[in-house]
Amino acid sequence: MALDVGTAAAPSQDTGTQDQTTVATTTPTATWRDTLPDDLKASPVLAKYQDQNAAIKALVDAQELIGKKAAGIVKPGPDAKPEEFAEYYKALGRPDTPDAYVMPTFEGVPDGYGISPEVEKVAREALHGLGLSQEQYAGAMKALVADSLKNYQAKEQFRASESKAFLEAHGDKAQEVLKSAESVIRSIGGDDLLKALNETEAVNRKVVMEAFAGLAPHFGEGGMKGSPGSGPGAKNFNDLPPAERIAAAREAGYK
Repeated sequence: MALDVGTAAAPSQDTGTQDQTTVATTTPTATWRDTLPDDLKASPVLAKYQDQNAAIKALVDAQELIGKKAAGIVKPGPDAKPEEFAEYYKALGRPDTPDAYVMPTFEGVPDGYGISPEVEKVAREALHGLGLSQEQYAGAMKALVADSLKNYQAKEQFRASESKAFLEAHGDKAQEVLKSAESVIRSIGGDDLLKALNETEAVNRKVVMEAFAGLAPHFGEGGMKGSPGSGPGAKNFNDLPPAERIAAAREAGYK
């Protein structure tokens, strides 16, 4: 009977031991973060560091990196030296010199069309002075070419429409009308006037060329009919100064 009692008591002692072991296992292990204020203990940022020294080192490294970035990115004040602005622009990606910019590739541009060397030089120097990075420079040049190309295409379309209207109006005599207009232009202002009309693209206007051609009957080979430059042995009308030409025209009755 004593043996049976002893055997029955044993399970009670074992059960107590097992309960104590379970409680000990589920108790959280203390970490270095337990010494921190409550608002920092649960921070997931600190949870990845094994000890306090690792967390402090990470903080120091981050502050040094922020300091390096701030030195180049914070814009200098109005009294800053040129070299400070140069450091600032360099940190933003600006090349050391205007010539270091790389011209981007333009798509959809006709052969032979592009930025002239003179315009490109002015653009490089101006954009470099403004501190633009290579990426910003490329974007600015693409915008410039796109706008220029748009204007160029508009002019080409206008020329084509004017030429079509002129041909439809004069048919086989179109070239004859143009020659008459050119003759009058040369009689009135010589090559300088013809050059000016070409530069302003006025010669591409139907109404302009028809107006000059309409004056052809009033002009002879030497100048305006009835003017001091039209008679035999008279001074050539083209040699007269502009003021005298106007006066001669008025005297001849051409207002």
